[in-house]
Amino acid sequence: MELEGQIQDLQENVLQTPSVNAKKHFQEQVERKKEMEEVLGKKEMLLEDMEKKLFTNNERITSLEETVKKKDEELVKLEERYKKYLDKARSVIKMLDPKQNPGTSPEVQTLRQQLEEKERLVDHLEKEHQKHQLTRDQEEKLIVSAWYNLGMQLHLKAVDERLSNQNAGQSFLARQRQITSRRSTTFAANHGSR
Repeated sequence: MELEGQIQDLQENVLQTPSVNAKKHFQEQVERKKEMEEVLGKKEMLLEDMEKKLFTNNERITSLEETVKKKDEELVKLEERYKKYLDKARSVIKMLDPKQNPGTSPEVQTLRQQLEEKERLVDHLEKEHQKHQLTRDQEEKLIVSAWYNLGMQLHLKAVDERLSNQNAGQSFLARQRQITSRRSTTFAANHGSR
């Protein structure tokens, strides 16, 4: 606008003074005006582009704000649900914890008593089983040692009979030595295994 005012002033001056310098100056001002109009046109196009980008960005910001708002609402709902579940869990824990809830139902108390009785019975039966196992082991050992002693006695008896049949041609002193040695081994076998 200022330029247009200058141009009009110059045109009036040119009309009043038709000099060559004035014409030249006028031509320069006209060219300058065209350049300025071109720059202005470019600036207006740039301004339009910027306004379009601004509009696009504003739309994007609006959609992002709506998304954030929805997420916030979802978080609030999830927190409420979480608090409800947490309260339910606490109430269940309190209900099941015998320290927190001493007045449990009589059915639960009877079941606990039955469980304790059965545990005591199982312990008692296990102890009895161990006692019977030890007794059985001792009886088996006694039976084995009795069979061993019986076998040794029968063996010695059989050996004595053989020797008595063979010793018919031996002297009296040799037979006495054999009998004495047999008695000492029999005595040691009988008393040593006990």
